[in-house]
Amino acid sequence: MHLGLSLFREAGYVHRDISPINCLVLESPDGDGLVSKISDLDCCKRYDQASVHDEVAITYQFTAVEVGLRQICFYPDKADFPSLEEYMEAMFAYDPHPHFHFLHDLESVFWIASHHIANSIPENPRTAPTVDSIKAWQRMVKNYFGDTTGSILRRRALLQHNLAELYRGLKQWWTAEFTGVFLRLFVFSRDLIAQYKALQKQPQVSLTPNSLDRRWPEHLFTTELYDTLISVLDEALSRLPSKVPVSQ
Repeated sequence: MHLGLSLFREAGYVHRDISPINCLVLESPDGDGLVSKISDLDCCKRYDQASVHDEVAITYQFTAVEVGLRQICFYPDKADFPSLEEYMEAMFAYDPHPHFHFLHDLESVFWIASHHIANSIPENPRTAPTVDSIKAWQRMVKNYFGDTTGSILRRRALLQHNLAELYRGLKQWWTAEFTGVFLRLFVFSRDLIAQYKALQKQPQVSLTPNSLDRRWPEHLFTTELYDTLISVLDEALSRLPSKVPVSQ
């Protein structure tokens, strides 16, 4: 799926509605393994024509937090500047315009993978679950992956803390053999936020005389972060058994 999105990026398109229902895993035509497909291109658009303010039917549970909140969420840190004065000057002088870009699609893949992990409990859990503990866990997961603005705000905080709350909760069910795999995926959030912050340091370009019609140049979006996520997910798959018994 992530490789398919990288091809979207190379072609100059953003999908804008990456969700589990649009990510298909099918048996290959020759019956030798599986193939993945990205479906539902109704919201797909050329990058230079897509806006975070377009009226599109986004899937709130998995959309990038900037898209769901329609605002820039991850600004550079003071530590990225030689002095506080230079940091303040940069922040006052530069006000980037929010718009949909390639990293937002990639973030949705990250949320889908994280949700799939959080929504599964092993059949032989580390701690025997009770009805109350299962319900409490399901409520917490729904708090982050609900269809409300509040859920997106909570996911923003979750992203900033490397999904620590989900990781701590998973340790009640899964052994260290598995939680180590999950942790490597969750800390991808640091790479993602670092890339968002790096974008803020780059000037946007105007596409039309409209001062609000600005966006970051397409060449700033390279394969690096896609390759990182591909590597993380491949590592997770290689370290997990071919069949992990779980109950929803």
